[in-house]
Amino acid sequence: MTEQTTAEDIQPRTDQPRRQWWRAPAAVVAAFAILWGAASLTTGGFILWGFGGIVGLPLIAGALVGAAALLVVVGVALTGQRRIGGSVVAVGAMAVMLAAAVTHFGEIPMLWWATGGVDLVYPLVAAGAALVWGACVGGWPMRAAGIAAGLAMVVVAGAVFDIREEPDPETLPPTKEEALARYLEEQAANWSTDVPGATLAQASVYNGPTSVIVTAEGGVVVVRQDFDPPSEENADRYPCWMIADPNPGIVDPHDGNNTLTAEDYSATCAVDDDGAHRIDGLGYSRREGSGYLIVTSEYADVVHTYDDGTVSPAGAKHAGTPDEVAAVLEGLRPINDEELRRLFEENWAFYEANPER
Repeated sequence: MTEQTTAEDIQPRTDQPRRQWWRAPAAVVAAFAILWGAASLTTGGFILWGFGGIVGLPLIAGALVGAAALLVVVGVALTGQRRIGGSVVAVGAMAVMLAAAVTHFGEIPMLWWATGGVDLVYPLVAAGAALVWGACVGGWPMRAAGIAAGLAMVVVAGAVFDIREEPDPETLPPTKEEALARYLEEQAANWSTDVPGATLAQASVYNGPTSVIVTAEGGVVVVRQDFDPPSEENADRYPCWMIADPNPGIVDPHDGNNTLTAEDYSATCAVDDDGAHRIDGLGYSRREGSGYLIVTSEYADVVHTYDDGTVSPAGAKHAGTPDEVAAVLEGLRPINDEELRRLFEENWAFYEANPER
């Protein structure tokens, strides 16, 4: 004989604890705090790793795994739901956002809240990830919010990963045509010579327009344009001062000591109507415009250090002799377009063959 079911048996059990409405939101708030801390620790691990500290990797792994475990604990404590998969998804969303920021910016960008001194990037990422986790433990309103937050994080991360910054035109290497045009403009104030057999081997604007000429015999002579007129107190010694090196007979010729006068150079340099010349014939300074044109023999110990692909191939063998220096001075003339184009092509070919230079 079976028992009959009474009306009392089918009534709701009022003695069972009802699920409080606030538990799921509270769980999301707790998840937000956990994920914020995890995001900060993950970034700290990344910084340590970037500085070569292997300890950074365990810190990153510990922060991510620890955050997922704590989310499971919070879920069980406040909602009675473990939601292991949801916890992993939430932590993964946070990690993806941080990875997107690091990949694009090279670091976690700073977004300071001026009134509180708080970097808003971490709480924003944590809030999105917490809402994603909330979709797994709450009702339909929280599910909708979590789905929206997840989609937003996917869109933002995808956009950041896909962004390709337009290169700054100022930082782009010039094309060959652009480089040539700039070279022709910059080097136009340089000088060359009509000495038979001489080669204009180098032109630059470092420390003023400077040309390196190699004679037919292999002597190296340097021609430099000095546009700045000497000051009144330096006017008498200036022509010799500029050509004193290399001259061991002069003590500290370029130390800026204003007590030096023309008399200090009288044993090795003589002032003439056009400027000055060294007694040994290895240097001349000639008035040119408001400044001076300086023609000197190259330092003997510098001749064999040229490795730019133009001076050595031109046959450089020794520092220019007095006769070679005088000959270059006699044949001086402004550099021409043909010479500049030849030098440019030689330099371009050299640096293409030696990109590390």
